[in-house]
Amino acid sequence: EALLYVHFVGFLHNDIKVNNVVLDNRKGSRQFNPVLIDFGKSLPLTGLRGPKALSTEKQKKYRKDFPHIAPEIVMGMQGQSIASDIFSFFYLAEVIFLKAKLGPLPEVLQRALDSDPARRPNLKEILDLL
Repeated sequence: EALLYVHFVGFLHNDIKVNNVVLDNRKGSRQFNPVLIDFGKSLPLTGLRGPKALSTEKQKKYRKDFPHIAPEIVMGMQGQSIASDIFSFFYLAEVIFLKAKLGPLPEVLQRALDSDPARRPNLKEILDLL
């Protein structure tokens, strides 16, 4: 819901990864709440940059070193977008599922990792299905 709100108020987070989520625990509670932090790379939706051209070699390096970055950005097909934030968010979810040994991501969440941003569900669709 936090990311949905960020998009609703007209921004992209633009750097969703493991290092940019912390767990908040209220005193005396056994429940932890994830908190999205580090908005240093965030951009207003009205000021997005266009695609960036990378050599094939650099693309391979980016995919290896920064797997949370959406493929359309790495391949220079389009710039940052809500769809790229969704990809990064659900890449993070996949990492959590694997580390916590929860099994694979549910199918609806796997669709958010589609290499084609047009086929990714939006956050509202995903929340409605959960």
